[in-house]
Amino acid sequence: MKKLCSALFLVAALSGCASITTSGDTQVKVETVTLDGQAVDAADCSLMRAGVATPFKSPNTVPVPKAAGDAGIECKKDGMPDGKAILISRVGAATFGNVLIGGGVGIIVDQATGKAYNFPEWIRVVMGKTLTFDRADHKAGEPTAGKDPLAPAPAK
Repeated sequence: MKKLCSALFLVAALSGCASITTSGDTQVKVETVTLDGQAVDAADCSLMRAGVATPFKSPNTVPVPKAAGDAGIECKKDGMPDGKAILISRVGAATFGNVLIGGGVGIIVDQATGKAYNFPEWIRVVMGKTLTFDRADHKAGEPTAGKDPLAPAPAK
């Protein structure tokens, strides 16, 4: 009986755990566009994450390993300036379920595995610009708005 109670507690404690309920990657849809928003097909892109470069052609959906810290994407196309993206990860909602359901065990596991974090799911790399894409700005079914990291903050 004691083992059954322990097993039931463990299931309840980990039920909100992102390590159990989510995959180890965020699938990021990457499109490339010109400054005026026209699609740029077959750009040579590279995802940089944890010192590893993963090449791909745009448009494409690429798996970005979940972890704290940023990821980068650089796209090149002959006759065009390079486009760069900085992807900012944020703690996902599944991790907050740990607080309500399972307490600290799941939070520790999610942080240790990196599965607590998510990246934006859809971005548009603008050729000739460097933009940041923050998961905090994510809206389901829409590309995440890119921001110029050097632009002054809006006045409040």
